[in-house]
Amino acid sequence: MLELILKIAGMIISALNIIMKVIDTIDKFKHQKSNRPSPK
Repeated sequence: MLELILKIAGMIISALNIIMKVIDTIDKFKHQKSNRPSPK
């Protein structure tokens, strides 16, 4: 049971990492496309 929970948790973490990378890539692409300095 514990192994299954750990596997599921690992899959969720992996999925979150992928989503974060995708969002980051889209964000960079948007900044390049708009060609405006970031407000950060």
